[in-house]
Amino acid sequence: MQDSNALTPQQHQVLVALLGGSPILRAAEAAEIDPSSVYRWLKLPAFQEALSDGRRLLAQQGLAQLQGLVADAVSVVRQILNDDTRTPTVRLRAAELVLNQTVKYLELEDLERRLRELEALVER
Repeated sequence: MQDSNALTPQQHQVLVALLGGSPILRAAEAAEIDPSSVYRWLKLPAFQEALSDGRRLLAQQGLAQLQGLVADAVSVVRQILNDDTRTPTVRLRAAELVLNQTVKYLELEDLERRLRELEALVER
């Protein structure tokens, strides 16, 4: 992870604007700099890493909020799946969703296990 103190105050300002969804020209205006500076900074490893870290943090925060909705989503799928008044197509889609997500979870779990095994081999 990048030490955010390695960036200038203007770079921080541009970084915040970019992470907030502003286009490059608006981010440059917000920092009162020429857009060419932003394009140049985007090529710097330290700025790239800070931008990547910021994006990762935003994604993690979004995922944390989504996790709070999982129980509600499962309840909705369960209701649709068990509702005989729903069309077969809708109920089938609910069943497919459950099965597809289960397969994805099992695949991810298997990949994590295999990765741990490979890491253990490399550490020996």
